[in-house]
Amino acid sequence: MGEMTAADAARILAYDEGVAAWLQRGEIVDPPLHVPAEGEPPYPRGTAPAATLVESRRPPYPADGFWAAVQTERAWMMPCPCCVRAWIAILPVGEVYAPAAHLGCTADVPCEEGEIVAWFDWRRGLVPDVAPHEGIVAWCVRGVDRVCAELRQRPSAEALARAAFRAGQLAALGRLDLAKVRGALWLAAGRPDMAAFENAIRSNFAAGLARPARVPR
Repeated sequence: MGEMTAADAARILAYDEGVAAWLQRGEIVDPPLHVPAEGEPPYPRGTAPAATLVESRRPPYPADGFWAAVQTERAWMMPCPCCVRAWIAILPVGEVYAPAAHLGCTADVPCEEGEIVAWFDWRRGLVPDVAPHEGIVAWCVRGVDRVCAELRQRPSAEALARAAFRAGQLAALGRLDLAKVRGALWLAAGRPDMAAFENAIRSNFAAGLARPARVPR
């Protein structure tokens, strides 16, 4: 993609906000997203050749990551997932579609294949499984310590539920030892009737794991 300008950043942000809004509404139709700066795709709109379609001839669905896809006389096309400045072809791979990352996008300096694939996967929620930076791990450990300290001051059932959820979020982000985090919560609460809350605490902890914490900017 090259060096990103403020205009590039604003365009990508607008595109991602459109994706997020569409997901929240749960609509079936293609979302009216921000289109690339180049406007219309490089080929006339029309019926795509059969060779560029899956066997069922279905279109590429937005829910599969093909946001603002347009059918042209050459193939289905979508805004490049990397630069959101140019267009990229969508081609069949068996009975599914995939962005033709190996062909690059239509920008004067096409985006790299790896960058296109990475951004496409990211917008579909497929985040690479990478170990967190040691600074993030330390931040999460301090966060769990703070949660436990606050819980010791006010070990009510409501506070325990909130603490379990937050601890789960921090454990997910920092890849912390789950057994140790849960043990720290139990010790911090210090309630004689913990067994009565065990199922609720476990469910809140699991809910937190499903929504990892975000590092403050």
